[in-house]
Amino acid sequence: MREALKGTDIEAVKSSYETLQTKFQEVSAELYKNAAASAGPGPEAAAAGAGAAASHNEGAKKDADVVDAEFEMVDEDKDKKK
Repeated sequence: MREALKGTDIEAVKSSYETLQTKFQEVSAELYKNAAASAGPGPEAAAAGAGAAASHNEGAKKDADVVDAEFEMVDEDKDKKK
């Protein structure tokens, strides 16, 4: 590409540019492929795993002693002023 840019042949510059673009796309595709492989499973697999974990946690919650209660906040300072 550098040599083609030194000259005045437009077709040589275009050809060199296209070759460079093709190589760049090949390298980029390889980088994305490697990054995806090292990142592990995709979002779909992660969502499925999260769903399984949530399902497991729901079973554990049913086994635990859980008390559902209501409460009321009381301002003690307000009661003392009366």
